Amino acid sequence: MVFLIVGEILKLVLVERLFVGRDKLMSIPAFAWIYWKYSAANDCITSMKAWHVALRWSLVAQQVIRSYALKFKAAQSPRVICINLAKPA
Repeated sequence: MVFLIVGEILKLVLVERLFVGRDKLMSIPAFAWIYWKYSAANDCITSMKAWHVALRWSLVAQQVIRSYALKFKAAQSPRVICINLAKPA
């Protein structure tokens, strides 16, 4: 029960600070240190060639899946046949 109360208080304090802005969060030493470590790790990973290859493959896969989905959707939609019922002149 104590953990829930402490967790709720921490959540409220952190969420309140999140709405204040990043500059205010960076004034908290623990957050600034964690953010710096996160940024360094993110920069290291995204600069790798393997990351770029994986990103490109995921974009290609998204495009292929999207095109198949559109083709499937077009094939499943009922076709409308227009018939001219007006009498010929």
